[in-house]
Amino acid sequence: MGGEKNLDLSNLLTPAVCLDTNVIRSTKENSPPFQLLVQLAKAKSVKVLIPEIVLEERRTQWREQHIKSVQEAGKALRSLEAEPVISEKVEGEFNPSIAKLDELDIEQLSIERYERFLKENHFELRLITLDDAKLAWGWYFSGKPPFKELKNRKDIPDAHILASAKAIADAAPEAFFVVGDKAMLEAAEEVDGLEVYKTIDELISSQRFLQLRKELEVEKKWQKLKTLVSDTAIKEHVAKFALEHGDELIDWQEIHDSSIPEDNHTANVHPNGPPSSVSVGEVEDWGAGFLRCPVSFSVEALLQFLVFRGDAFDVPDWVSVSIGDFENEHYFEAEGYQMIDVKVDVSIRIDLDELSQSGEGEVFELAFEEGSLELSVGES
Repeated sequence: MGGEKNLDLSNLLTPAVCLDTNVIRSTKENSPPFQLLVQLAKAKSVKVLIPEIVLEERRTQWREQHIKSVQEAGKALRSLEAEPVISEKVEGEFNPSIAKLDELDIEQLSIERYERFLKENHFELRLITLDDAKLAWGWYFSGKPPFKELKNRKDIPDAHILASAKAIADAAPEAFFVVGDKAMLEAAEEVDGLEVYKTIDELISSQRFLQLRKELEVEKKWQKLKTLVSDTAIKEHVAKFALEHGDELIDWQEIHDSSIPEDNHTANVHPNGPPSSVSVGEVEDWGAGFLRCPVSFSVEALLQFLVFRGDAFDVPDWVSVSIGDFENEHYFEAEGYQMIDVKVDVSIRIDLDELSQSGEGEVFELAFEEGSLELSVGES
């Protein structure tokens, strides 16, 4: 039995964290709370377990999103290629790009994307078990939560995810489940041994995780160096970042606003100039060199959408409608320019090694947290 001396039992005592699909989808991976969870996973202070159903749901969501993006990009390039004045200037450079887009295997890329997601973040995949499936189908036939009603097929994935979370709670000394869906959250709150949070922000801000974060070496280092970084300097970097990249952020985003004469009051956004009227909020210190700062600005943009043919002549003055065939087309293309008000959080990561060497507040990385993005049509 000499091999038992090398047996690592530390993992058995580690708190476990389970993430639901909508949490992974809505949380920007560069956000301070997510990165702090990654730091805890790297330090083996927590064990982050992703149920197999969650990973597959998120992977296929990513796949569908990027299939659409590739199709739209190809359509745009073909449209530009069809214009002689433009295609002559780029001397046939569109064709190789179009060919490369057509060759992309988005299914395989989605698999690689989420294999990397697990590996780089030090997360673990929890495979579904037969016991999970039996429990989930038991809930299905009895109509118990997370099922909203008896034999509701739409809730089958959620049931398997909750069964996985329950199994994690049964095995771990402490178990935390982050889930944004209300029905799922309420069902999870009834599971013994499972502490439930709506967001990773809430989890990381909880008393237990504040305690865990204090033990991180990178947090100890940050506490010694943080006085070298001024909020004023951070705000200046954020303002500059917003001015330089704010228009890129909103390109191809969807905006929902009651002033848009589309059935769902929705349009695609394409910026028509640089950001203006930039305003930066207070700096949030999440620890370990991770900061967050809200920023707002305005951008003139082209809004593109469809209008019902019966409403084609009853649109606001700012909207231009391309009238089509009233007999065969139910909707016509429409567009118009509007000032768009933008609110978004910016995540900031400080390079602590650079900071300790130079004694100056070097900003290592800035990024928009798209999950926090809010767009609205500005007042005329």
